Amino acid sequence: MGPLGFRYREDAALSEISVYPCPIELIGGSEDAEIVSPLFSLNLQPLWTAFEDRVEFRWHAHSFGPHDYGAYIAVEGRYEGHDVWLQILAEAPDDEEPAMKVDLAELAVDDSATRH
Repeated sequence: MGPLGFRYREDAALSEISVYPCPIELIGGSEDAEIVSPLFSLNLQPLWTAFEDRVEFRWHAHSFGPHDYGAYIAVEGRYEGHDVWLQILAEAPDDEEPAMKVDLAELAVDDSATRH
């Protein structure tokens, strides 16, 4: 898996954080220029125990409409003294650019897009 992306919004009451795997662009072969989302799995136990107080822990299996992020795991609770709503998205938001390129012919990774 490549780098993770995130989006963050904070107000006086709550910090909202969305974390997701950044898209990858495939190079070479029949998949040339295809943008894919990397596969991953997540151990939920450490996520659950990282929060001091938990208000909610849920899984959204499907998108609810054109203005949401699709499937995600969400935890709302207190983390290091701050009220947090954390979403771990199954895929990056639609407007996220690929963070790296993978050359299928060479099995090489160009991660120069991740360097700013």
